[in-house]
Amino acid sequence: MAQQAHDEKNNSQDRRPQPDERRRCQRARQAVLTALADLLTEQPLSAISIEAIAKRAGVGKQTIYRWYPDKASLFIDLYDSDVASRVNIPDMGSLEKELNELSIRIWHFWRETAKGKAFRHLIASAQSNAQSLNQLQNTFMPKQRMFQDQLLDRAIARGEIERLKYDIFIDLLIGFHWYHLLTNTLDDESIIPIMISTLLYGLKNADRLPNPSEQKE
Repeated sequence: MAQQAHDEKNNSQDRRPQPDERRRCQRARQAVLTALADLLTEQPLSAISIEAIAKRAGVGKQTIYRWYPDKASLFIDLYDSDVASRVNIPDMGSLEKELNELSIRIWHFWRETAKGKAFRHLIASAQSNAQSLNQLQNTFMPKQRMFQDQLLDRAIARGEIERLKYDIFIDLLIGFHWYHLLTNTLDDESIIPIMISTLLYGLKNADRLPNPSEQKE
């Protein structure tokens, strides 16, 4: 009887729900992102250390380094998770309207949020930090281009524009946005529709533009 009771106790322990390591890991990771978001409302990104983030999140510093090689990659993850929910543009039936809406939302995010302001400092500091620059080039930018790609693909499906190689168009549009971000001139949104109209004219009439290689001949 004693052995039977012992076996039943062991079986009961075996049936207990085991800790879900993946769920616990997700909770810890979210705590880290929340900690960084909170700290950004108190001080600039440059003044925040991994140690401070770990302390606020209640995790070990090495836990953060297991997920993120540096502070830049951690911030990019935070930035991506927030901005993606803000720039989900519905089908407005017009590429020009959708690009205007996307641009206004991005400018507002940069101008009005602590994350947006920190992003400006990250771009600037990346010019003298090879690791941060690598994060921007290889991790951040491909994701950001997807927002414009989606709108352009939608416009192609509607028959608004032809399926052209529009990489240069996206480069110019992002360059326009980043110029105003880096110079902190995001207040005058009236310039947005003017620039987008100009860029779209060039996209739709690309076949009429002179070919530089032909001009050299």
